[in-house]
Parts: sequence; structure tokens; C-alpha cells
Amino acid sequence: MPIPYLQANTTLNSGYYKIKKELGRGGFGNTYLVEIIDEDSLEKLYVVKEFAGFCTRNANSAEVTVIEKNLMEKWLVKFDQEARNLSKINHQNVVRVFKVWQENKTIYYSMEYINGGELLTSMDLEWEPMTWMAAKKIAVALLEALEEVHKTGLLHGDITPANILIREKTGMPVLIDFGTARSLEKVQKTVTSLTATAGYAPIELVSFEWAKKACPASDLYSWAMVVIGLLAKHPSYLNNSGSHEPIDAKIRMGNPKDKYSKKFLRKWLPLVPKSVVSILASCLILDPKERPQSAQIVIEQLKTSSLPSPYSKFILPTFVGVGAIGIASFFAFNSILVSETTVQKAEQVFSIIPEASNKQELDQTFQAAIQEVEQATSVISEAPSRQELDQTFQAAIQEVEQATSVIPEAPSR
Repeated sequence: MPIPYLQANTTLNSGYYKIKKELGRGGFGNTYLVEIIDEDSLEKLYVVKEFAGFCTRNANSAEVTVIEKNLMEKWLVKFDQEARNLSKINHQNVVRVFKVWQENKTIYYSMEYINGGELLTSMDLEWEPMTWMAAKKIAVALLEALEEVHKTGLLHGDITPANILIREKTGMPVLIDFGTARSLEKVQKTVTSLTATAGYAPIELVSFEWAKKACPASDLYSWAMVVIGLLAKHPSYLNNSGSHEPIDAKIRMGNPKDKYSKKFLRKWLPLVPKSVVSILASCLILDPKERPQSAQIVIEQLKTSSLPSPYSKFILPTFVGVGAIGIASFFAFNSILVSETTVQKAEQVFSIIPEASNKQELDQTFQAAIQEVEQATSVISEAPSRQELDQTFQAAIQEVEQATSVIPEAPSR
């Protein structure tokens, strides 16, 4: 049973922090929003996590009472070590840890306060899946975060949408909640518990039989599940409908009709570049030894997957021209004429491209590109300056460049 929270206005770390409210609990920890009492501090709000396992607390007392001494001592050491390891990571996509200290017969550590919301809530993905072009920056940022985490010798072990926050100002993701993180060196020798989230977790994080095979590729499996959830609903195990929850790795084991195979995912994600689908599928292979072995490898693969196709020299000038037409139209008529022009230009492009091996996929690719330009141009009227307007169109052009790189190889010129 979780121990009671500390009351609001309780001070911690020799009076340095004052609790404003509780934020939640999970695993063996209570989490609080705190403020710094020091008036000279630039940052006022922080988050403090309290180890709260194997103990209890009287509602009128701050100190904890140990229930299971051996277990608590063991986990306190682990909690302390992981907090100190995290404090060594200085990366914009990983929550920063600042202080670690003992108080009230338990351990605390303070972290940066992320002004934002959970991934699914922030992106409203319950109703509106993202295109790959929009999801790519989040996917790559998470990979960069995982690379830093793994370099410290840690496995996050619970990559889920609930453990990813989106910064309100930048829209970039931040990995949080390292409560189930573990040492990569130790987990391959001894496993005493399995606490990962089923569905997002690979087989080695939900099965004792596979547990000693946990490695950086374990987090990559979870990463791929999160990314698929950005692009579409997950395939359902029972039927062809979609679900917001991934299929449990235990159910996938031994299933001849695996719905995370490269062949199935290419049908499930028709608007996603085939090369990207192949990368996602490789991260979801059940045997961790057969997955990419580092986040950096996947980052490099994604870079390669975005190289221009042979058709870029025909398509790209057309869409760059569309961007220029949109800007000229805006300043000439003070209105947005790009969407209609984009469609017309796309139709012209089709007329000069030889028959592709999959015309339907070609059409879908261009429709996705058109949508990206339309979305970019929809904010022009709100741009406060010429500089921001130019940046908007540059972003649109870059998105279209990426879209055109996935057109299927045609059998002939």
C-alpha cells in the first residue's frame, strides 16, 4: 500500500525546497511539485521524487517507518545510484536530475520541472495520428535521448507514451520516470523483478526466461512501439481493427501471423516510407540479438532512409516553385492561395513521372506532401513578421523534400 504523501508546505533538503502539491506516485516513489525558497533563484519550480517502498508513514509525520528492512536497504541503494547516474546526463531530451539527498529515513532527488503534458495528450493522438514527416523529429529526439542514457550504462526499461513529456515551448519530447531503470551490466547477470509495461515492453522485460538478454535494444523495441502509436493505431491481435495498446510480446511469441512483421506493417502503415517501416520492424524483432544494437545505429539508418530518390530532380523543383508561388501570392493578394496551386502542381508532376511500380502508393505519397504544405501555409496569416513567414515556408519545403524521397523505384525512365 502506498505511503501517505507529505503535506503541502513541508520543507525538504534543509529548507531549500517547499512542497506545493503532490504530482503522483508510481513504482516505489512519490512525486511532488516543489518551489525553491531562495528568492535569488532563477528557476522557482522543481520536481522532487521520494523513495516510498517497503515502508509506511504516519499522516502527521514526515519520517517513514521501515516495514521490510532488507528489501528497503537494497532498493534505497539502487534508487540512490540511479539518481546519481541520471545526474550525470545533460541532454535536452532527458529530464535533468540536480540533487540527491537523505532525509526522513529515506532518499530524495530533485529534477527539472517540465512545463508540458504527456505525449498522447499533448499531440491529441487519440483522434489524429501524425504523418511520418511530423513524427520524425520526435522519433529522432527520443533516439538521441536513449543513446545518452545507454552511454551511462543504464537501461530505461519502460519507454511508454506516459513516460514521455512534450515541452510546451519547443514541442520536443523529454524522457522521464526512470523508476524502473537498471544497470545494463547488472541486469544481464541478475534479475529479481519485472516491472515494464506490457505491450510496449519486449519479451526480455516481461519474461524471466529471457530477462538476462536485456540490452539497449530492449529500449529500442519500446521506442518503435511508441512511434507506431504516433503514426496510427496499433494492429489488434483479435481482428483487423486498430487499438491504442500494442500487442503483448508474450502473445507475439510463436504466432505465425505476427502483426509487427515488416510485411504486415507495410500494409498497416501505407503512407509511411517503406524504408522507415523496415527500420521499425527491425526494432520489433522478438529476439533482442537480431534488433539494431544501439540508438545511434537507428539514427544513421533513418538518415539513410531520407536520401533523395531518382525522381527528386523532377519533383523537388516543382514543390520549391509551389512554395515561391505561395509567398508571392500572400504578399500580392494578402490571402493564401497555396493549397489549390499545390494540388494543380502535383497533378502536373504526375504527368512527367514514368509509371511507378505502385501508382497507388505514389498517389498516397503526394497526398501526404500536399497535406504538409497546406498545414504549413495555414499559419501564414498569423505570422507576425516576414522572418517567421520565410521560416514557415522553408519548413514546408523541407517536409516536401522528405516526402519525395520515398517514391517507389520505377521500372524504367
